Amino acid sequence: LDEKNAWAITSRGETYRLMGNHETALADFNRAIELDEKYTGAIALRGETHRLMGNYEAALADFNRAIELNEKNAWAITSRGETYRLMGNHETALADFNRAIELDEKNVWAIASRGETYQLMGNYETALANFNRAIDLDEQDDWAIALRGRTYMQMENYEAALTDLNRAIELEPGGDNYLCLRGITKLLMGQTEEAKEDIAQAISLARQNYEADSQNWENTTHLFIYHLIAGEVAEAERLYSETLTSGVPAHTLRKAVTDLNELLRLLPDDEETK
Repeated sequence: LDEKNAWAITSRGETYRLMGNHETALADFNRAIELDEKYTGAIALRGETHRLMGNYEAALADFNRAIELNEKNAWAITSRGETYRLMGNHETALADFNRAIELDEKNVWAIASRGETYQLMGNYETALANFNRAIDLDEQDDWAIALRGRTYMQMENYEAALTDLNRAIELEPGGDNYLCLRGITKLLMGQTEEAKEDIAQAISLARQNYEADSQNWENTTHLFIYHLIAGEVAEAERLYSETLTSGVPAHTLRKAVTDLNELLRLLPDDEETK
């Protein structure tokens, strides 16, 4: 590797990022930016790495810099919008998604992300319009399809939710979160035994991931939520205690609390989960 080749160093950093090795990725992005302080690709990817690590302020600083260097960088603008959304700043997130879509009206990621933001704001009809548009552009986008299914579930349109979640699982059989959503939908439809099967499969997949990497805190928080839904409270409590005592990032814990609150809203009569 040419130690002065900023592109090669950035490419290696991106490989590390995709492998989940964020600290090593950051070192490469930092090195590339030292070589070329206006290298927008490295700056934006460093921002994305910070975002994945929950370092939102650092992520925003990098995305802002990348956008200053190239105000038409739709990827950086969408990534900044994602960061604002994760911080709970929905209106600012929407502004970024709108801007990215103005630059590229077929930007499926930005359109679906805008839909997710409206979903979080409780504006389900507008969320559906965005998911429909994203899926029209890419009918293989399992993420957008699952988000639409979740929105239908929140609107109590369970048949439509089930159709979308079935499709998302066909496209991504390893999606434990999709299986969980389908399990909850079936539970709400009174299909208790089928719901248990989906939750059990979600637990199995998340357990495999946990055994491969117990420091994947997002997966661990998913796992304890799945155990809660299954009524396995003792195991859920064990996993929850493990995350609290093992340095789980604050942003991951906040996301878990949000998911738990949503679960309680959907299943108000589940006293054991409460």
